[in-house]
Amino acid sequence: MPAVITIVIILVLLVLLGVSTQMIANISAFIIVYLCMAMCIAMVIFFVIFMAKLLLCKKAVGVYTGAEEIQKGRMKYKRAVYEIEGEKHFNVFPLDIKLFYKPGRECELYVDKKGGVYDINARITIIAGLMLSIASTMLMVMVIDFINITAA
Repeated sequence: MPAVITIVIILVLLVLLGVSTQMIANISAFIIVYLCMAMCIAMVIFFVIFMAKLLLCKKAVGVYTGAEEIQKGRMKYKRAVYEIEGEKHFNVFPLDIKLFYKPGRECELYVDKKGGVYDINARITIIAGLMLSIASTMLMVMVIDFINITAA
């Protein structure tokens, strides 16, 4: 709410100073589009990092043993736990829909250097997230190009 009040005050001051509403709209659109572009790029970087980690993993076979609740700061979430050669390993992402996890089920996993596990759901998330974030970034590039063409 304080952010909305601040924006309204700035807009009122700009109107009182004589700035046209068309210019305010153009600047607002410019800011929004470039913020969206920055978020798309951040998503691409996030998924590229996880894809690189996934490519450096070793293949292993493990058994899903259940889920454990983990607390980091104020956030609580559950993570899938796998047993690989007698050791307990946690999935790198929070637990997805429990429908996909069956206790005692043996599955193909990828283990990183720190012991984090990439199960099939994590791999699908990384691959789909990377493809969709690249597509979103390309779409934003096309939008910015369109804006620049129409503004000229």
